Amino acid sequence: STQSTGRFCANAMNEIKGDRPIVEFLYGSMCGLAYGLVHPLVGQPFDLVKTLMQQPKWKGASMRAVAAHTVKTHGIKGFYNGASGPLVGSLVFRALQFGVYSGSYALFEKHNQEWAMKSLPGTDIQGRVVLAAMSAGCVRAVIETPLESYKVRKQMQMRFSLRHSFNGFTANLARTCGLLTTFFVLIDISSRQLPAVLNSDPVLAPLFKGGVCATIAWVSIWPFETAKNQIQAGAPGPKELLGRLGYMWRSEGLRAFSRGLLPGVLRSIAANGTSFAVYISCQRHRDAIVDTLRK
Repeated sequence: STQSTGRFCANAMNEIKGDRPIVEFLYGSMCGLAYGLVHPLVGQPFDLVKTLMQQPKWKGASMRAVAAHTVKTHGIKGFYNGASGPLVGSLVFRALQFGVYSGSYALFEKHNQEWAMKSLPGTDIQGRVVLAAMSAGCVRAVIETPLESYKVRKQMQMRFSLRHSFNGFTANLARTCGLLTTFFVLIDISSRQLPAVLNSDPVLAPLFKGGVCATIAWVSIWPFETAKNQIQAGAPGPKELLGRLGYMWRSEGLRAFSRGLLPGVLRSIAANGTSFAVYISCQRHRDAIVDTLRK
């Protein structure tokens, strides 16, 4: 049913403890920690190449050329330039994004907000899926922006100071809210529309949901991702989102909005597919513990 979808943590614990939003937040956060640990470890090399390709100085460079330059200049370890901040930060903001989503989703039901639990016109997607996803996106953007600014500047071999912390915040807010809303909506749809055989497969289901759904979500917000990275790297041009998007269009046309897309897609498939598989595994372990407590 529609009411059973969109939750990333099972509801068995809710039969033991009555305060569902808090329980959902805590368990969503715990599973999100595992997701946040794996994601940067797998995705960082692709992320570095993607960020460099999005900068004006690497205009027209291929993914292979950028990767070869990185190895020649810094060695293999160069792919993890600026990774320390994102690794720590990923644990925090990904834990919170899943926790906030799960808690917000449950909160609408606890307080019987029927308007939020109704399906959006022409769909079978409940409004609370979108509202909970946007809430998660706002929380993530506040925490992630300083970490992203640090990462981007380190990837570009630039000095970082506190005054750079919230450079590109508006671009990151648009990017993150769009990303998570698309992702959670696609997960909600796939939970009901995928064939039962695929949906229940312990390997294929999380790889599909994490890799495919997340990648579609990333592609949908790629212009914001590119604008954010250029602003945070101090690239020539406007520092606000709309001005930057206009500047990119005038400089390169549509091509400006797809720079670095190939390594970005590869990163998303590898990092999100793997991370979501770990997330689902943690969720299943939680479910097993809950079932034991109920007996």
